[in-house]
Amino acid sequence: MEKNIQTLARYLLSKGINSSVKLQKMLFFFRVEDLKKGRNTGYFKENYNFQAWIYGPVNKDTFKEMRGLFLEYEEEIDPFILEKNEIKEIDRIYGEEFDKYVKFSPRELVRRSHANKSWINARNGKDDDEPCENFLEEDESFTTFIDNNED
Repeated sequence: MEKNIQTLARYLLSKGINSSVKLQKMLFFFRVEDLKKGRNTGYFKENYNFQAWIYGPVNKDTFKEMRGLFLEYEEEIDPFILEKNEIKEIDRIYGEEFDKYVKFSPRELVRRSHANKSWINARNGKDDDEPCENFLEEDESFTTFIDNNED
C-alpha cells in the first residue's frame, strides 16, 4: 500500500464516506490534526496539499481521481476500496480523527474549514463564489481557526 493522499481518500471511501465534499474536508482535517500533533505519517506532502476552492480546501489530485464516483456513479467503486488489513493499518493512525470528523455533515465541515486562517489567506479577498486554485500554506495559519470552533 502506497503512503499518499490518494490512499487516504480511498480509506475514507472504504469507510463509507460517499460525499465528495465530506471526503475532501476530512482529508483536510486529517492534515490539520497531523500538524497540530507534530506528526508526519507520510500520507501528505510537506506543503501545498490543498487548494482554496469555494467550498473549502480541496486536494485536486484526489478530487479528479474520484470525480466519476460521485457523478451518478460513472465509475465502479470496487477498484478504490482498500483491503481490510490496509483499512486497519490506517485506522491505527487516523481512527481517532475519523471518529471525530465523521459525525459532522458536509455542510458543517465546509463551515469549519471556512474558518481556517490558511484557507482565508489563500482566497485573498476573492468573492464567495469566485473560483480559486491558490494553495494553502501549511504553516501556523493552517492550524489556526478564526471562530475557535475547531478543537
